[in-house]
Amino acid sequence: MVQERRYIRSSGWIEALVAVMMLVLAVSCREDTGRGGSAGLKDFVEKQDAGLFGYGGFLFRYSEGNCQLSFNRQRRQIRLQDDQQAGYLNVIFEKFPAPGENEASVEMRYKAGGDEIIYADKMGVVRVAEDKIWLWDAKDNLGVILPICW
Repeated sequence: MVQERRYIRSSGWIEALVAVMMLVLAVSCREDTGRGGSAGLKDFVEKQDAGLFGYGGFLFRYSEGNCQLSFNRQRRQIRLQDDQQAGYLNVIFEKFPAPGENEASVEMRYKAGGDEIIYADKMGVVRVAEDKIWLWDAKDNLGVILPICW
């Protein structure tokens, strides 16, 4: 005996419904992960102290009273460290960001707590003031505020 197969053709409404549901889900759960924005960015750009910002607060905060700042133009390097060298932030730029540039390639080494962390990526330039620059990586929710020495 031969079995007869029947195929039901949908009018496309099921596929359209699934597509709409997927779109709604994607938009409602999505956090802006572009270089210029994310959940922690609003809090970050309001900060005034130099240092490293992540996980909703400062991982390392520079203070003139108990920290040192060093700058090397040839290496394109800025280093912030506390007097005991228990915490530090060392940033090396591929090239210093020029006015109007919206991103910078950096290599960072920082110690906040017990471990040294190495980070290398492009960061968005999200704010520039007279004497400071705010760099942000939205995918890692990581920001750095540095004095403009160059």
